[in-house]
Amino acid sequence: MIGTVAYQAYKKWSQESSHASNTAMDLQSATSPNTQLRTNQDLLVQAMIFAAKADGHVDEQEKTAIAQWMIENGITHDIETVIVRWLNAPLDPQVIAAQVSGLEQASEVYLVTLLAIDVDHFLERAYLDALANALKLPEGLVQRIEEQANVM
Repeated sequence: MIGTVAYQAYKKWSQESSHASNTAMDLQSATSPNTQLRTNQDLLVQAMIFAAKADGHVDEQEKTAIAQWMIENGITHDIETVIVRWLNAPLDPQVIAAQVSGLEQASEVYLVTLLAIDVDHFLERAYLDALANALKLPEGLVQRIEEQANVM
């Protein structure tokens, strides 16, 4: 579902964007309206945990949401170990961006990051801005993704 929502935000942005000609190559790889992205789940978990720790701590609600997402997506092995692994890793949006190819996948990573946290702290907002920059997401696309996240 995350992939579909991210793709819809991406598609809507690309249709409205004056830069549509620059993204035509990206759109060729996903022409079906039912396209779902297939981002590596480990990357999505890493992105969620990085977002959760952006404000300096991860509360139980954030841990529970991440664990629930993992279970819903078939990741049932060593949930606590995976969470602890990324909690102990240095917080660097470039690490996430280096694993992403294309605006579609970047859109999915940004969306799952947004869904993992309640942006109520300036450090979380700063991290999201840094992540969007690292992912090379255009401002209009970031706005579309955030709109989609608000309706979920």
